[in-house]
Amino acid sequence: MTRDARAILDELVAARNERSEQRAARVLREDIRYWDSQHGDVEGRDAVAAVLTALDARFELETVAAQEDDAVAEVQIDEGGRSHRSTEVYRLDGGAVAGVKAYFDVHRYPRPVMTPISLIPPAPPLSPPDRLLCGPGPTNVEPSVLDAMRQSMMGHLDPTMHELLLDLVEMQRAVYGVEGDAVTLPLQATGMSGMETGIVNLVSPGDVVIVGYAGFFGRRIAQMAARHGAEVVEVTRDWGEIVPNEALLEALDERPEARLLAVVHAETSTGAQHPLAELGAALRDRDTLLLADCVTSLGGIPLAFSEWGVDFAYSCTQKALGAPPGMSPIAFSERAMERCRTRDHQVPFSFDIELLLDYWVRRPATYHHTAPILHIYALYQALRHALDEGLEARWARHEEAGRYLQGKVCERGFDLVADPEHQLPHLTAVRVPDRFDGKRVQQRLLDEHGIEVGGGLGPDAPPMWRIGLMGPNASIDVADRVLTAFDAVLASEPAAE
Repeated sequence: MTRDARAILDELVAARNERSEQRAARVLREDIRYWDSQHGDVEGRDAVAAVLTALDARFELETVAAQEDDAVAEVQIDEGGRSHRSTEVYRLDGGAVAGVKAYFDVHRYPRPVMTPISLIPPAPPLSPPDRLLCGPGPTNVEPSVLDAMRQSMMGHLDPTMHELLLDLVEMQRAVYGVEGDAVTLPLQATGMSGMETGIVNLVSPGDVVIVGYAGFFGRRIAQMAARHGAEVVEVTRDWGEIVPNEALLEALDERPEARLLAVVHAETSTGAQHPLAELGAALRDRDTLLLADCVTSLGGIPLAFSEWGVDFAYSCTQKALGAPPGMSPIAFSERAMERCRTRDHQVPFSFDIELLLDYWVRRPATYHHTAPILHIYALYQALRHALDEGLEARWARHEEAGRYLQGKVCERGFDLVADPEHQLPHLTAVRVPDRFDGKRVQQRLLDEHGIEVGGGLGPDAPPMWRIGLMGPNASIDVADRVLTAFDAVLASEPAAE
């Protein structure tokens, strides 16, 4: 690269470092004559100016032509503004292109800016590896669910689509155990957004919220409530335990004005199951609402939303339901809906339950968002599949596969993270012995056997392997495949340093 081009680059890098776009523009427009008068390489100057105009002055850079035979490219700068538009075209020889590319490599500038379109190789065809997903989620997708996603698209305002939404909601009511005037629908986002939807609709800034947790996702509820201005009372225990209901009720006795009490029904980070039904029964005569994270429980273990006295629950589609990630089934009790109708604060448009109900449940439907049609098809079929199997039979299948795996793991001398009295069947957290590098074992399972298992989540997590047998993977055959792979890897695994 010539001396004048390098000088322009250095000057503009300094301008960028000072966050001064005005200075960058001044260097390009006013001082360019100085470089011309001192150095004669106008072509090299133009090559650099063209690229840096796009990078530093926020202009659109587009390669519009390229002649591969003599490596000549034309770069077009489209300088847009409110009052004018102007276009300049620079013809760059191979040397100028190569010089600017070399400088960009050193200074970490994006190379595609100066690459002629005809010389950019196409991206390879999509070809993801075949994986057996036996971590904490997502799980493999039910084949019938994938088939549903290949069906013809409908528009989100199609009356036929609106009838399908009502059928989906009815199936979701059955899987959740929603009764009476309680409402349920799938949010157009993942489980974390389901959590936030409950908090923003049911908690006003300054409200007291009690959160019991002994793992990552319970802590996330506390963090989310604090973000929205709640005064959070945390009742905690060590990882793998549960927070006893007695401790939560004692906290409520100390802060009877609490508007919400939150727990995780199935703590994905530890494999522990909270006695949710008993907590709901204890809260029936209280004004405090009960929020439950049911991300890992819905479709995998018994759950009776209305019977148990839960006021708000959220879940996901990518675990025990066997659908791809992308939606969050949520449910509000009748008294939670009354809280929503009388709240004194605005909630984000996307999470406003009244507006969501206007699209999902009330008819004629009112436009709220462009619904993710294929994900709706997927959830529709996943719920239909769960009900065809029968919820009790489905829960029993998850129980059988999970307990079988846990028994075999313990026979091999490993310990589990969760308290045995509260161990989930379908999510097993195995403590990694000191002699093993847990992350290396995970990587070898993936590389050598195509099996994904999870590790510890968050800085406080003890070393662990999290094994999920959920949805279509909740079977003895899958458990045996995972155990065989673990045996093969651990037999040749060197001791951790």
